[in-house]
Amino acid sequence: MRKLKLFKKKENSVITVNNTSIFELNGISYSIRRDRRDTAFFLSTNYETLKYSFIILGNMNEDSGYSPYLVINSIDTSKKKAKELIGLSFKVTDINQAREREDTFYIYEHEPIVEYEVKILDIEEHQVHISCTGKAIVDGYVDDYETIDFSIDCFLPIITNKDDWSKYGF
Repeated sequence: MRKLKLFKKKENSVITVNNTSIFELNGISYSIRRDRRDTAFFLSTNYETLKYSFIILGNMNEDSGYSPYLVINSIDTSKKKAKELIGLSFKVTDINQAREREDTFYIYEHEPIVEYEVKILDIEEHQVHISCTGKAIVDGYVDDYETIDFSIDCFLPIITNKDDWSKYGF
């Protein structure tokens, strides 16, 4: 496996990620939590090609009483360079595919996602701009489960190895 080199950190500097983000559930907006390791875009190699995954944690919203958490597990690509990921999209069209992939959306419990589409809009040295829209299960412990629409348009820090966290002050 080759080591990914996306950027160099200047000594004693902390990289900041663009805070312009939209995370909405059924019209309720949530800010994205950026003070912990709960929001990131993970980029790694699958021998010669890239794969990615991401997690996004929303801050508690007073109106809803919860903080949503999205987990999208590893997505293999045929791309070899990070910039080649720009414009790529990935779609899960049914709940069985999401269950098999173990992608989850947390509101009250980790629940499978009914459907979603993620698009990589841009990649800079230290951040990726993504959009992700879909439908998630609110409560899967009832017979007729309730779903909720979600829409995310955000910038995430790029993590290629455990040492990258320190570049963002973690």
